[in-house]
Amino acid sequence: MSSIDRKIADWFLITAEVLQKPIVELPLEELRDDILASFDARMLSSNLRDAQGRITVRGFGWSSSDPTSRAANETIATAFRSLDAGMFDFHPLLQWYARTGEAHPQSVGHIPWRFLDAWQIHEVFAMLKSLNAEQQMSIPMHVRGVEHQAVVVCRSGRDFTDQDLRLARSLQPMFSALQRQAELLASRAIPAELTGVLSGRELAVLRSIARGNTAQGTARELLVSPRTVEKHLENAYRKLGVSNRVSAVVVASQLGLVESPATR
Repeated sequence: MSSIDRKIADWFLITAEVLQKPIVELPLEELRDDILASFDARMLSSNLRDAQGRITVRGFGWSSSDPTSRAANETIATAFRSLDAGMFDFHPLLQWYARTGEAHPQSVGHIPWRFLDAWQIHEVFAMLKSLNAEQQMSIPMHVRGVEHQAVVVCRSGRDFTDQDLRLARSLQPMFSALQRQAELLASRAIPAELTGVLSGRELAVLRSIARGNTAQGTARELLVSPRTVEKHLENAYRKLGVSNRVSAVVVASQLGLVESPATR
């Protein structure tokens, strides 16, 4: 098995473990060290531009095991607060996605030169270079018009390799699955005393079913197979003491775990 295949196998295990938890946002703080190590990176950020064009950037790094570890969240937040949000129009990765319609992982160094003209003289590039983070690779979770959400991995000096991009392509559906589950679980608070009743994955599946989705629809929403959905439902039935979807939704709604069908 090649080193890249070993990394992909490790990430399947990491993702499977996180999916069992009641996450309500993409857990980049928890995944930070694994992401940085996988790409020999300096820092990473979560970048979001919503349908109204509002931009949110959160930074995560450096590695918690690094003796010179710094609070990158505040470092990046402070830096970006001082910059005009319009500077994102200069970013070569955002230009690339907007102009090509692509939604696959991409690095700055793999983008044609015409996308870089205004970038390497821009204040954002200078700021990132001062943080040893000017080389960037984006792993989008969705690209939809002006909306853009991605994990961006950063390092200094050398560009990300084709092998890095291959690993990023493998991580893309895993990150997307984590994000979809987090959105479902964030839609309704879990009563504190019931936190451990269902796993994060079982609860996400049941909430999707409670919204009226079929197993196939839930599979599409959570980026899994219908067979996996059925397996999670079977586990939920056993834990809730029921034998079918209708009963599971009724009991779960009585417990406050899902929205009551009567209120939809």
